[in-house]
Amino acid sequence: MENPTIAALFITGIGMPMLFAALALLIVTMLLLTALTAERRPAQASPRPTSTARAAAIAVALARAEAEMTPGAPTADEEPESPWRQYHRQRILGLRTRKSR
Repeated sequence: MENPTIAALFITGIGMPMLFAALALLIVTMLLLTALTAERRPAQASPRPTSTARAAAIAVALARAEAEMTPGAPTADEEPESPWRQYHRQRILGLRTRKSR
């Protein structure tokens, strides 16, 4: 093995299968660990929502109805802009007007 190209190919031929074997072993180990540590779900889940979920849904509906009835209150679509965002928006608009002159 005096030729460096032959030596490099020989090392590559041994190294690549070792690398792929190590990666496969790592993947199998991760799959086994996640299978062993995964939480077990109950066999039958109740088709009806729990009372906590119902209470949360009612609370959200009441909050949205109250927000819609309050005049001038921002809705979910119209959140007030932060001063930081307003500054950058004005800066961008200022840059556009300067370029058009």
